Amino acid sequence: MEQGSTQQTKIAAYMLDNVERVAMHSVTQLAGEIGVSQPTLTRFSQALGFKKYSDLQETFQNLLLAELNLMDRLTLDLDERLSSYESSINIIPREIASLSEFAQNFPNQAFDRAVTRICQSNRVCALGVELSGIMAQRLSHYLRKVKKNIITIINGTSDDYEQLSDLNSKDVVLAISFYRYGNSTIDMVRFCKDRGVGIIAITDDPISPIASIADINIFVPVAYGAIFDSYCSVYCV
Repeated sequence: MEQGSTQQTKIAAYMLDNVERVAMHSVTQLAGEIGVSQPTLTRFSQALGFKKYSDLQETFQNLLLAELNLMDRLTLDLDERLSSYESSINIIPREIASLSEFAQNFPNQAFDRAVTRICQSNRVCALGVELSGIMAQRLSHYLRKVKKNIITIINGTSDDYEQLSDLNSKDVVLAISFYRYGNSTIDMVRFCKDRGVGIIAITDDPISPIASIADINIFVPVAYGAIFDSYCSVYCV
């Protein structure tokens, strides 16, 4: 109990002193910076009354953005008074750092398993809604160059469910979902899982809702910003 209390104090102190880092970084990155495990960070957020860590992070993002008016957000790099905040204009160096980290810690085993599963599958469905829909379309484009029977699901409509209902255990779904994890994607992934379809998740964090459903997880770092996010690592995958 004493150790848990000490860790909670350590997390709380770090968060209070580093609001922008809590708002911007994934649970994996933040746990490494604080020096605690990801489950410890998740339990801390739950102890505060949040259902999951991403809910706590969203609160910090709202706190950060509340202190910035629109003009401040657009001129972060030019305003020395706001130098303590991470600038969205600095998304490029942060993306470079993210790509470098991803290159050094590339999930080779999970990636190889995913490739093998795709090759052995009858049909492959690239699934992503809203922003992830663009990624799913691009993924389908490249898959069609090397494999037949590629399906793309990007809307979450009843027509999409009809296509998903035709899939079986010989097929695989490549589900793409990142922070703010859309409910449509989660529901469709569960629908496919219940039908025995193989699931490969491309997502940003072990606490992603689709990570616990998937057979294979490929975790990809994303450079989150105050205004917009950058997904270069995802497109590299």
